[in-house]
Amino acid sequence: MRKRIHSQGISHVVVLLVVAFCFIGLLTAYLITGMSKNVTEKISYQNKIIEELDNKIKDANWYLLKVSPLIMPVDQNTVIAIDKVSKYLEDKNKIYPLSGKDLTIENILYKSMDKLFESECKTTRSSYEKTTSEKQETALKEFQKEIMNRRNDDLTELKQYREIIVNKKNSADDKYRLQKDSLNNDKKTLEERLPTLTQRFQKDIIRLENERDAVKYTLEDLASKETYNRDIIEVYGKITNSDLKNRFAFITLGDKDKLQVGLKFMAYHQQKGYVRKWKGQIEVKRIYDVYSLCSITKLEDNDNPITDGDYITNIFYHPQRSHFVVLIGKFPRGPFKYGREEIEQRLINIGTVVEKNISLKTDFALVGDDPEETDLDRKNFELSKKLNIPRIEGAEAKKSLEYYLGD
Repeated sequence: MRKRIHSQGISHVVVLLVVAFCFIGLLTAYLITGMSKNVTEKISYQNKIIEELDNKIKDANWYLLKVSPLIMPVDQNTVIAIDKVSKYLEDKNKIYPLSGKDLTIENILYKSMDKLFESECKTTRSSYEKTTSEKQETALKEFQKEIMNRRNDDLTELKQYREIIVNKKNSADDKYRLQKDSLNNDKKTLEERLPTLTQRFQKDIIRLENERDAVKYTLEDLASKETYNRDIIEVYGKITNSDLKNRFAFITLGDKDKLQVGLKFMAYHQQKGYVRKWKGQIEVKRIYDVYSLCSITKLEDNDNPITDGDYITNIFYHPQRSHFVVLIGKFPRGPFKYGREEIEQRLINIGTVVEKNISLKTDFALVGDDPEETDLDRKNFELSKKLNIPRIEGAEAKKSLEYYLGD
């Protein structure tokens, strides 16, 4: 009998565990849905079941207490008469449904134990469910409390951020109003000054027109007088370490002076009264930092050779800036050493700027044949006279092309 009771007890425990796990799963799903209200109702319902089971346990305990005097002296297989059992029972309604040969000590004990285990299982399950529900309700309340705290913190942070944004907006609005007022004041001031400025501008226009007319009159007056040619011969360097026998010499110009191999210079000696005595031609062969090696390509007088201290010049060359030159007229190859296009290219190669029109920045004009044949040449030729721009023309122009632009 004890083995049977033990096996039944294990089965009840297994059932209890299965029921408990099922209840836990249902309770977990119930928690996920967030229906905390149903948890409270279920706790109330379980309390009611526990109360009913407590009453049944009291009944079972009462029954065992009543039948214990009968159970103790009787063998387990002895059938007990109903009248003997009933004398231990005060309430006939509490008799279990046993009769005849089933009314034995063993069956009475089994039935009582079954009722007792059933009551205890239900009690344990209800107690577990109650405890779990209470824990779940507590967890839900704590979770709700945490959510509310976070909500309050977030609301506080958002209020602070909103206050910062509002303050920035108010500050920006104030700056905008100040700038707007300042611009409106500036606009009003300028509108008030506009008539005065307009009147002053008109006076300036009249004054500039008068000055223009005065300059024009001065230029015309100069043109009516005898023109003079500005000296375009400039000294850039000197001869040093000349060797007439080997026909070479060094000059005091180098790489820093924007020299080019093949560039030609005329050498001369400065006499009293600033009279130049031309001695010959040299050509740059090799350029160093501060001096250059040149070959002596031509001598004007073998008895008056190029010596140390002679000056050198090239009217188309300048060591620091570019000369501005305008070509006027025709330059037919034959009478001139080079044609017009070749002259322009050679001038560009040595750093000279060739312009189409005479202007105040023009250094000199190179005049060829028929300087007034085309409208452009005629305009440039007349303007060079009015502005007193130096002109190289005729034999001097031909000689300059031969001396200074190389072969």
